[in-house]
Amino acid sequence: MSNKKVLVSEIFGPVIQGEGPVVGRPTIFLRTFGCDSYCRVCDTLYAVDPKREDATYHQMTIKEIIDKIKFLDTRGSTPVTISGGNPALWDLFDLVSQLKSSSEHQRQVWVETQGTIWREWFSICDKVIVSPKGPGMKETKVRCLYPDAFKYFLQNISLTRLFLKIVIFGPEDIEYAVSWRKKYPDIPLYLSVGNKGNESSFDLLSRLEWLIEQVLKDTRLKEVTVLPQLHVLVYGGIRQK
Repeated sequence: MSNKKVLVSEIFGPVIQGEGPVVGRPTIFLRTFGCDSYCRVCDTLYAVDPKREDATYHQMTIKEIIDKIKFLDTRGSTPVTISGGNPALWDLFDLVSQLKSSSEHQRQVWVETQGTIWREWFSICDKVIVSPKGPGMKETKVRCLYPDAFKYFLQNISLTRLFLKIVIFGPEDIEYAVSWRKKYPDIPLYLSVGNKGNESSFDLLSRLEWLIEQVLKDTRLKEVTVLPQLHVLVYGGIRQK
């Protein structure tokens, strides 16, 4: 087994997946540390910025990661969600391969990434959720151009396993989502309401209502799926929920 190490922010679960195509499904989260962008309203900056007081990160071998997941997996063969930060910063091919073969019933592995960096290990994941960052995320760090990297996702992942998820904070993000829909009409697109932090469930539901109304009246956004961030509604943004 490889001795290469990965910078990990946290491993936790089982929890309910809160958004996107597998919303409501039990999963174990592996959150890697580090990102090629910096979004001021990111809800997991503790996995991005090492200078933050709440930042958590430590090096783990592939074996240590798998052992921790097995320890947490009291259900058996619970799907693993690899997120970040941006997990594309790390070569996780060996990890994903071993996760998929280390359970009695083949374990599914889902990855959430920005789509700015292509990795070969994405091609062996069961679901690849690409979450481009719109204007509302307030990015302050220069990164790769999406079209250059995203073409590799299109070339290497079937449309049954590839999904788009865009967080919506305001009208500019609606237009951003429309631009992606026009370019890639065959890829399922999920829209969710952005979490500004310290918001009540009432506030989130009010903005979800606004988003639903925008989508219903915008003919450019046909066949998109609108969802809340379920984990935020239920747990109020508590970490590891």
